[in-house]
Amino acid sequence: MRQKKTSVESSIRPKMVDTKRAMDSDPEKKSSEKKAKKAKKEKKEKKEKKKERDDGDDGKKNALPNAQSSPPAADTPKKRFRLRLKGIAPNTDKKQVANFLSVSESCVRNVFHGEAVVIVESDVDFNKCVGKDDEKLNGRFVKVMDETNGIQTQNVGNTFTRANTGDMNRKTTTNEREGRDWTCKKCNGENFARRETCYKCGARRYGEQSTPGTAMRVNASTTTTTKKQNNAGDRMVAQGSEEEGYEVFVKYLPKNVDESDIADFFKHCGELKEEVNLLRDQATGNSKGAGFLTFRTIQSRENALAMDGERFLDRTVSVTVAKKSPFGTRGTTQALGTHTPAMLRETIDSLGIANDPNGVYIDGTFGRGGHTRGILNVLGENGQLHAFDLDPEAITVGRALEKEDSRFHMHHAPFGSMFKVMREKYAKVKVAGVFLDLGISSPQFDDKSRGFRPEQDGPLDLRFDVTSGASAYDFLLKVSRNDLRDIIFKYGETNDELSSQRIADAIVLARDTNTLPKTTKAFATLVANAKGAEYQAMHPAKMTFQALRIHLNEEFDEFRRGMEGAMKLLKENGKLGVLTWKHSECAILIEYFRKVEKVRANAPIFEWLQKNHEKSMTKILEKKKGSVDGDDDENAWAAEMNDCKRPTDTEMRTNSRSRSAILHVLSKKSNAARMVHVEKVAYKKLKWDDNTK
Repeated sequence: MRQKKTSVESSIRPKMVDTKRAMDSDPEKKSSEKKAKKAKKEKKEKKEKKKERDDGDDGKKNALPNAQSSPPAADTPKKRFRLRLKGIAPNTDKKQVANFLSVSESCVRNVFHGEAVVIVESDVDFNKCVGKDDEKLNGRFVKVMDETNGIQTQNVGNTFTRANTGDMNRKTTTNEREGRDWTCKKCNGENFARRETCYKCGARRYGEQSTPGTAMRVNASTTTTTKKQNNAGDRMVAQGSEEEGYEVFVKYLPKNVDESDIADFFKHCGELKEEVNLLRDQATGNSKGAGFLTFRTIQSRENALAMDGERFLDRTVSVTVAKKSPFGTRGTTQALGTHTPAMLRETIDSLGIANDPNGVYIDGTFGRGGHTRGILNVLGENGQLHAFDLDPEAITVGRALEKEDSRFHMHHAPFGSMFKVMREKYAKVKVAGVFLDLGISSPQFDDKSRGFRPEQDGPLDLRFDVTSGASAYDFLLKVSRNDLRDIIFKYGETNDELSSQRIADAIVLARDTNTLPKTTKAFATLVANAKGAEYQAMHPAKMTFQALRIHLNEEFDEFRRGMEGAMKLLKENGKLGVLTWKHSECAILIEYFRKVEKVRANAPIFEWLQKNHEKSMTKILEKKKGSVDGDDDENAWAAEMNDCKRPTDTEMRTNSRSRSAILHVLSKKSNAARMVHVEKVAYKKLKWDDNTK
């Protein structure tokens, strides 16, 4: 083997040597290769020098804006427009943004923190993008801003203008593309990503701008720009007084800080009047990166405002003056997790408080006082507001408000007893308006100790008033199987009778084997396993929890008593406003209204009686004229109903829980006949069976 290998190597080596000798013996070939390499290098250098000269000429043209312009060269870079989209819904990706703007996905450079950066290279794409301003993307209205030269697009009629003709091809920095904080070139101040001017010196983010030249994408005759009014924002006023303190709103906080960290960060500003109100996610308990601080003095607030743009760990915080809503409610008026009043403006308008500011009003469902405070803020000096509630925590909040405002009176009683309470304490009081919000308040809903949510883990209670009555667990230990099935079917708003039976079976079996869960999460699992597959996008046990809650608190019976008492208390043209959240609540309200509905001239039964038995019809109408305004007689008045109202798109974006709310308004009409009175007489004339009550 050794001899064979040696022979192979010896046979290859001479060939390699011969090849090398052949190359060395051909100097002409070697020289031509060197010349080719040198020529290639010179050609490359020449091309680079030409490019540098062209770039220099372009710089001179840009430096002379008044010089006569010449047609751009074929290789002149295209214009690049930089736009920012704000208000984007979470989990929106680049593809969705691109489809929304009708541009290529490559134009969308980044999507982060509810914003997106888009780069386009043509006027057509630019106009398509800005034309999407204030349109919906994934259920949210999106704002499209032009940041090509640090100037936001201004909306002028149906056209857009950028008041600057600077360099269209300014390169964006990494910080801009990724939405990072930026450093002012003038004073080196650190500014948060969304600021357009430096918080210290006021310099613009991209430097001082040149004098505005000819407006682009705007009609020649247009010389002024108009600002779109910001509806609710324009009506908001700065909060602050010695009584309530001086408040600031802080955002872009680090996500891992708590209330004590924030208080320590602002401690040198002055003494706090209240504890830091850090906004937290109700589901996870994590910080939302924003909160409120209330100082004792206005100077302390000014000191805090001076910290706008300061670094807090890895974030640059924004500090602004906290504002009140148009009705005077503050951001910290309600504690963390409290109930945001749904349809507040519509409620106040529907009660007609503006027409009778010094009247007597009733809020039958105080909760944490969201609607109550809104009513008090538009009530006159001599007006009176009474509120009812059973929740001990709500009573505590109400008693505190009672001390602050002499016009307010808190009653620890169910709203179904309002007629009895008001008659006993205030005799023949004439009530101008009554409001009932049938939704469970957010503090109760979010408090796991109350047991209202199947997703949370707390005691199986479900009572509004935890000081009286039996808890859900105690009730389930005693209720019969058939009664439980009927309760789940009746109040669970379902037509699935078999699933109601199976849930009742599972609960009774667990009870008989001493394994009935005492906590909400375990009980919800038992119900879900018994129910099986569910087509609705909700927890399978949600409607069972609702059914038990309604039964334990007698919600529907209380609602009926409340409407009857309210209508008796109302004076002529008094209003009853009811905020419903479920179909069953709407059905109960409509059922009650049909019984007290005022005669309608276009009703067929009325037209028949008027035509064929005019004397009987006249007798019905004249009989009601003898009634006295405010009479407690159940038959001495009738009611009219206005068109129901629903939340606006704006409210549903800011308060998602309001999406199911419907506001119904009934007006009391004294000395008026009801439809049931007409029907009773007509049925007798027609010899029909009278099934009306």
